[in-house]
Amino acid sequence: MKTARRTLLVSLCAVACVTAAGCSGGTNSGTDSGGNPDVVGDPGPGQDGITDPDADPGTDPGIATDTGTDATPDAESDALPDAQEDPGPPPECEDTDGDGYGPNCEGGPDCAPEDSSRYAAVLWYADGDYDGFGAGEGVPLCVGSGDIPPGWSDRGDDCDDGDPATYPGAPEIPDDGVANACEGEDLKAATADGIFVIPGLPLDAPGTREEPVGSLSAALDLAMATDTPRIFMAHDGTGESLWIDTDVAIHGGYQPIEWTRSGLSSYILATDEVGVRIVQAHVLMTKVQIRGFEETGPVPTHREATALSVENGRMTMVDGGVWGGSIVAEDDSDETAGRTGLDVTGSRVTFLRSNIGSGTVHVRAAAGVQDAFRATRATAARIDSGSLTMVACPVEAFAMTEAAHTRGEAFAGAHATGLNILGGEVLAVRGDIYSGAQAATNNTDAVGTQVQAHSRATSYPVRVSGEARVWLINSVLGSEGVRSLAGVWAAGSVGEPIQGEANAELTSVPLLVRGGLVDALHCHLYADSESVAQAIATVEAGSIDTFEKSWVRLVSVEDYGSARIINSVGQSEIATPDSALFHVTSMSDLTLWNSVAWDNDAGACRVFGDEDCLVNASGALDDCDELANCTAADSLVADPLWDGGWNTALPGSPLRDQGLDPATLGLTVPNDIHGTSRPQGAGFDIGAVEFQTP
Repeated sequence: MKTARRTLLVSLCAVACVTAAGCSGGTNSGTDSGGNPDVVGDPGPGQDGITDPDADPGTDPGIATDTGTDATPDAESDALPDAQEDPGPPPECEDTDGDGYGPNCEGGPDCAPEDSSRYAAVLWYADGDYDGFGAGEGVPLCVGSGDIPPGWSDRGDDCDDGDPATYPGAPEIPDDGVANACEGEDLKAATADGIFVIPGLPLDAPGTREEPVGSLSAALDLAMATDTPRIFMAHDGTGESLWIDTDVAIHGGYQPIEWTRSGLSSYILATDEVGVRIVQAHVLMTKVQIRGFEETGPVPTHREATALSVENGRMTMVDGGVWGGSIVAEDDSDETAGRTGLDVTGSRVTFLRSNIGSGTVHVRAAAGVQDAFRATRATAARIDSGSLTMVACPVEAFAMTEAAHTRGEAFAGAHATGLNILGGEVLAVRGDIYSGAQAATNNTDAVGTQVQAHSRATSYPVRVSGEARVWLINSVLGSEGVRSLAGVWAAGSVGEPIQGEANAELTSVPLLVRGGLVDALHCHLYADSESVAQAIATVEAGSIDTFEKSWVRLVSVEDYGSARIINSVGQSEIATPDSALFHVTSMSDLTLWNSVAWDNDAGACRVFGDEDCLVNASGALDDCDELANCTAADSLVADPLWDGGWNTALPGSPLRDQGLDPATLGLTVPNDIHGTSRPQGAGFDIGAVEFQTP
């Protein structure tokens, strides 16, 4: 692990080198025979060990020629070896990192000789809105064969690098005053071809502006029949569930009759387990809210429900959102009840300025029930495979479970996850990502002389596993409202004393990495001060064992996971024995660069290992560099000039101007969470906010 990190640090120096004149002995800014930009640092034709296709083979300086005029060779010279004809073996390839590139290598020169993932210096353009299209002057960066990292593009022709919905070839969003594809005019529903919907009108209407059809299902049928893949919907709700397997654009939020945007959204209220299911289709939705199945009652119709599922397709949501629905029930079943906002499988999904939420999940056991087991699960978004890009998207998940005044054995479990990333790639930029969970088994009474009360609450704003690749940029990850209460109340007698236990467990981790690779850049990590498990017992005669355990960490990296926390701020006020600011296991890797974290003098462990505190409350974060799987550089554990609000840091604060330039990591962060350009001062500020000069 240490060797790998050393390699990475060396490669970062190589990146800095290619941006400075003279590092590689000169550059070539011309184009090759195909009209493409030359690789920066290409020494030119005939000089890199590869025959240039444009060169004359008869004059290639690397090929010896006989320029003599004698018809008869010199016998004496012919008897001797001709050094020109037998130059010996070619120079050996110097490939120090095994990527096939380096001095005298067939692949060509290597701009990062200690990093096998990067070898070619190319021109990229800063992509300030993360839509895949850049602007401005090209910047030379050292890269490999993989995809371009977030914040960069190989194209510099974005006509508006501040709007992620506007770029060359972008789908047109009607009535926003912008030609989103960088050419033409803004589309107007009042004059455009399309199918028009006003919920509640006749389902057999033709769907024209003058005679709108009464449901989205009917509109989809008309769109397919007439080959009109554009639907306009009035700002109203329609109760239906949709299966979409054809390319279509659905635009909501319209005033009927005039067909101008009203400032409101249209709603799809699910009538089945899945609200909208997109299968092998490309779908655009603007000003549309999708709400999953909602119900209240003792026997839920759908214990599990999802607002939006995208399977092997493409989907873009702009100025809309998904809400997992709700389940509020006095439930008599031991099965878990849950809601999911968004489910992505093998698809490419983009959310811009749109909300993603789990919905309301609240289940309780009726008073007096014996042996009650109740559990809830709330997930804002689940990504199994494919990709999810989110720009300026709030994410929220909350679950609550109660088993109060029950008898015998009681269990309450509540689990909430904002982003549950099982695989694929996820980019979250300028997002507020929160989760919270509450579980309570309160006033559990005995059956005979035995009683058991167990509660467990778990909250993960971001949970990563598998082979996922995740970037979190300018985002806030907060675990709030996490509570776990296990309570016993029983009488008993001298002859029949009560025996049992009350166990309360709580886990609150804003960023959990159990596999995959995560870069958290310019983020704010937060765990509230009340995330403490509580076990209480009251008996008149007998003995109840109580057990309380709170795992509260800002970042936990486990099970072969890898996380780099860069230019980020962390705050936690929990100092229970098993809690810490950071947690890293022996088979994982944690890197802290130019980050600041604190616990307001609560005395929390700085870095926790598999079982013990590795850097205690009196240590510095940089001390974790002594561990085999933890690297820290220029990271602190306090900010005396932080004023209590994460939007403000007083002059002289270590959050100001002390951040690492993201370009040294091959990334770019031109703006903060509010859209303010970075940097404002002498350097990049640490955290999601670029502070203004007072």
